[in-house]
Amino acid sequence: MKDTLKGDISAKSTNGSIEITLKSGSNFTIDGSTLTGSIRSEFNTEITRDLMGSEIKGTVENGTYNIHLRTVNGNLNVIRQ
Repeated sequence: MKDTLKGDISAKSTNGSIEITLKSGSNFTIDGSTLTGSIRSEFNTEITRDLMGSEIKGTVENGTYNIHLRTVNGNLNVIRQ
């Protein structure tokens, strides 16, 4: 996705990484998790790690749209274009 966000996004994977690319100025609230992978975000979001995996949460701009990302054996990458 390389356009300004215009709707909600939901993605799930069992054995694969999830990567989304968003333009600066996108408005969203993000909630995501991975059990064995890592999380990278180029937006101002909170990333926590513990023995049960990693999570990403946060609101960017006014949080107009919702992004839900879940994977078991994969990474989550949120890239700023």
